[in-house]
Amino acid sequence: MTKNTSKSKQKLNNNNATVIFGYSLFALIVLGSLLWTVIPLSNALFYPTSRHFNIIALMISFVAAAILPALASYALGDRATHNKNRALHHYNGVLFAIAAFWVATALSFVVWAPLASISELPVPLPSVLASAVPIILAVAVMTFLAITYTKKKKNSSSVLEHRPYQIVLIGFILALNLSLALSGNYDSGVKLWEIITPYIYPVVVVFVSYRVLAKYHISRFARLTDALIAMSFSYITMTSIGSYIAFLNLHWSVTLIWSYIIALVVWVAYLYLRTRKAA
Repeated sequence: MTKNTSKSKQKLNNNNATVIFGYSLFALIVLGSLLWTVIPLSNALFYPTSRHFNIIALMISFVAAAILPALASYALGDRATHNKNRALHHYNGVLFAIAAFWVATALSFVVWAPLASISELPVPLPSVLASAVPIILAVAVMTFLAITYTKKKKNSSSVLEHRPYQIVLIGFILALNLSLALSGNYDSGVKLWEIITPYIYPVVVVFVSYRVLAKYHISRFARLTDALIAMSFSYITMTSIGSYIAFLNLHWSVTLIWSYIIALVVWVAYLYLRTRKAA
C-alpha cells in the first residue's frame, strides 16, 4: 500500500452513532413487544375458557424471538472484545446484535414453513418451536463468530473488520432476500416491477451508503458491511415503527408510506452522524 493510498482514505472513528442508534432501536423493539405481545396476551388470560399454559408459552416464545438473539449476541460481542476501550465493547456488541437480527430472521423464515404444516395440537408446540429453533441457531452462529474474533492476535480493530463477521452478515441478508423472492406465490398477472419493488429501497440505501463511506474504508468488504449496517437501522426502523403507526388506525398504504419516510429519516440521520466527526 502506497503512502498516497493511505492518505486517500480516512479512518472512521465515530462509532458512537452506531451505539446510540443500536440502543434506541432495541428499546423500540422491546416496547413494541410489550404493546403488541405481552399486553394483549396478558389480557387473554382473564377469559374463562383460556388455556393459561398455552398463552404464557406463546408470550414467552414471541418475546424471546424478538429480544433474545440481539441481547445474547450483544453480550457475546462485548465479552469477545479484549480491548480496554469501553466504546469498542459497546460498538462490537451492537454490531453482533444487528447480525443476530438478520441470522434469526432468515432462520425463522426457513424454520416456520415446515412447522406451520403441523396439524393443530392442544399445545402451541409448532409456534414455540418456530420461535425457539431460530434463537438457538442464531446464538450458535454468533457464538462461533465471537470465538473466531477472540482468537485474533490483534483484537484492537472492531468486528466490522473481521472477515467471518462480514461473511455472515452479507450472507444471511442475501439468503433471506433471495428466499423471500423465490418463495413468493406469484400468479401470471403479476408484473415484474411489482415483484422487485420491495427490494429497490434496501438496494438503493446500501448503494448510497457504500458510496458515502468510500473515503473511510480501504477494505471493500468493510465498506460494504458498514453500508449494510446503515441499511439495517433503516430496515429495522421501518418494520418496527409500522406497529406504532397502526395505533392511529390509518389506511395500510398510509402506514406503509409513513414507515418508509421515518426509515429514510433515520438512515440519513445515522449516515450523517456516522461520518460527521471522522478525522
